[in-house]
Amino acid sequence: MVNTSDEFHKIAMGVSYFGPAFHGFQSQSSGRAVADYLANAVSQITALKTRIICAGRTDAKVHATEQVIHVELPKKIDIDAWTYGLNRILPRTVKVLWAVPVDHNFHARFAASARTYRYLIYQQKFFPVHLSELAYHSYRPLDIDRINHAASRLLGEHDFTGFQASGCQAPHAVRELKTLKWQQSGEWVVVTVTANAFLYRMVRNLVGSLLRVGYHEREIDFPYQRLIAKTRPEHPDLAPPHALYLDQIHYPGYNIPRVNPWYENLLEK
Repeated sequence: MVNTSDEFHKIAMGVSYFGPAFHGFQSQSSGRAVADYLANAVSQITALKTRIICAGRTDAKVHATEQVIHVELPKKIDIDAWTYGLNRILPRTVKVLWAVPVDHNFHARFAASARTYRYLIYQQKFFPVHLSELAYHSYRPLDIDRINHAASRLLGEHDFTGFQASGCQAPHAVRELKTLKWQQSGEWVVVTVTANAFLYRMVRNLVGSLLRVGYHEREIDFPYQRLIAKTRPEHPDLAPPHALYLDQIHYPGYNIPRVNPWYENLLEK
């Protein structure tokens, strides 16, 4: 419930978290979701039960480099001190990157025009152990040109039922896919996916299908045929979650901070 009292104002926050440590973003009975830890930390400082509104839910093991949430807080709270306090309480696997006051019309979910995800692939015969929960290991070479050719046919507004996992609660499957780009630099392949919104496990389905094309296990038109069929496959090609990052939420008309993620320089080699 939105608090319209003059004693409260709306605060937007950028939140980063390490996906494998949590049962997704949305609050769970286990208490192990990102939202649960954030809500508990906020209540410890303010002694208020505060609802956490996010830009987009992420599944278990999916990371966020800059998830955006909003909360209602008393105006008397010093935001900088409050943010430092939150980060002292929160576990080291989730941290607040920034917090700014926003107009009461702002809504972390509904004010967003688009969301961007990144999928990180480490392409080498052998895999460094420290990357085991940060990237997907491709020990075989990928045909990036072939993948991008297949991906280009998926851009635009379509019914993405073929890339929607069972259990999706969205009222319809029409989405506008703005970017689906694979870029390689040395041993790294970075996949950038931007859409106005995403269906349940849509990004992982897109990446998984295109991996099959990149390994020459499927024809170039395989993802497009799956798109136009508008039916969920019985055995989807689902890429693992631990290499997926919620990268950026786009808010035209709002001065929302942007923190460059750690992998930003991978394509600058």
